[in-house]
Amino acid sequence: MVTASPETDGEDLVLISVETECELVRRAAERLRQIHVFDAVAGDRVYQVCFDAGLHKACPVPVGIVKAVEVAAGFALPGNCIIEVSF
Repeated sequence: MVTASPETDGEDLVLISVETECELVRRAAERLRQIHVFDAVAGDRVYQVCFDAGLHKACPVPVGIVKAVEVAAGFALPGNCIIEVSF
């Protein structure tokens, strides 16, 4: 689960928290504990950090982090995001 909350210092920073059993996701989350809103939303910092940590390109965690930052910053409405694959 990914959660984000706005930092209260007026710097447009968001605090990120990720609950996971995946070591690669944990490694990326440690580098993304605090992120500037525009680095997450307009830039590719989240995706670059996750790629550098070894996450697969199809991993849904980076988009979950970006979505959580958008909601925390007031740029998007909260809602569940579901990726379902079936054969």
